[in-house]
Amino acid sequence: MHYKCNIEDLPRFFILGRPRSGTTMLRTMLDAHPNIVVPPEFPVLSCVRKMTKEKWNEKEISRFVAKASRCYKFSFIKISAEELKHKLLAYYRSNGKMNLKLALIIMELSYSSPFPKDTLLMLGNKNPGYSMHVEKLRTLFPDACFIFLFRHILSVQESTQNVNFELRWPAFLAWRWKKSVQRAFAERSKHPEYSQIIRYEDLVANHEKVLKDICTFVGVPYSKSMLSFNDEAKLKDVFDDELYGVHSSLLLSPEDANLKNWSEKNYSRKQKISIAWAGNMLKMAGYEVSETPGFWFYIIGIPSVIIARSLLVIAMVLNKLSFGRFPRHINAILAQIIYKNPNKNR
Repeated sequence: MHYKCNIEDLPRFFILGRPRSGTTMLRTMLDAHPNIVVPPEFPVLSCVRKMTKEKWNEKEISRFVAKASRCYKFSFIKISAEELKHKLLAYYRSNGKMNLKLALIIMELSYSSPFPKDTLLMLGNKNPGYSMHVEKLRTLFPDACFIFLFRHILSVQESTQNVNFELRWPAFLAWRWKKSVQRAFAERSKHPEYSQIIRYEDLVANHEKVLKDICTFVGVPYSKSMLSFNDEAKLKDVFDDELYGVHSSLLLSPEDANLKNWSEKNYSRKQKISIAWAGNMLKMAGYEVSETPGFWFYIIGIPSVIIARSLLVIAMVLNKLSFGRFPRHINAILAQIIYKNPNKNR
C-alpha cells in the first residue's frame, strides 16, 4: 500500500453512531474504496486515552501495547501484541518519535483489508462507543472528519433484539441514542466543516448519492467499488463466522433492507418507552411518530436507566482500581450472559 503523505499527516475520519445503526455497513462500504482503509471495530481509546504524553520512549510503547491488547475486541484487528510492539518499536527507532496518535495510526494501518487498495488517501475508524465521547475525540483529533449516522430509535430497538452485545432495555437504549444525537448536533454547530450527519434510512434508500456526498466531505474521489462491498469471500475474511450471524445483513444489497415507516404504526409498550425517552431528539433527527406517549412511559423506564448507568459507574471505578484490568464494557458482558443465543440479524 502506498501513502500520499507521511502516515502522521494522513487525514482521518470517524464513523459515529449507536450500535445497530448501520455503522458496520457504512464502514464496509468505505473500506471497499481503493483509497480508504477502515479497520474493524476496536474501541482501543477507552484503554489508552490517558497516554497523552507527547514524546514516548520504549517503555511507553510497551505500556501502550499492554493496555491495547487487554482491550475489548483486540482480536478484531488480527495482529498479535508482539507484532504490534515490533511495528511501533521499528517506527520509533527509525524516526525517533512516538505518541498516542502515531501509535493509533500504525496499529490501524496494520489491518490488512481484503479489498484492493491503491494510494491511501484517508484512514477511517468505526467504533459506536465513541459516539458517547465526541468531545474527547475532537480534542485528540482536532482536524478529523466526523460522520454521524442516525437510525430511528425503534429500528435500533428492534435490531438489538437479535444480538447479545447490548442491553435490550428500551429506556436505556433510547437514553444513549438521545445522548448520541445531542452530541452529534452539538459537534456540528461547533465544527460544521468537520461534521456530517446522515441517516441510515437515506443511506439504504439512496446509497450511491450518500456515498458520493461522503467522499466529497472527506476529500477523496468517488469510486463505484464501494457498491460492491457485499462480496461474501472478502467479508468472511473480516468477520469470520459473525458474517452469518449478527452481520448477515452485509450479504444483502442495500435495496433489500426492510425499512419501516414508524410514523404509521401502533406502538407496543416497550416502543412507547423508547419514544418517551428519545424525546424531541427524534424530530430533530428527522423522524416522525404516530403518537406521543404520556409521561408515564418515561417514568416506567427510570429504574432500568438508573441500574444501567450505575453499572457503568461501578465498572469505571473497578477499572481504575485494577489499573485497567477490570473491563469497562460491563453492560456488554451482562448482555452476553442474559442473551446467550442471539438470533440472526434482520
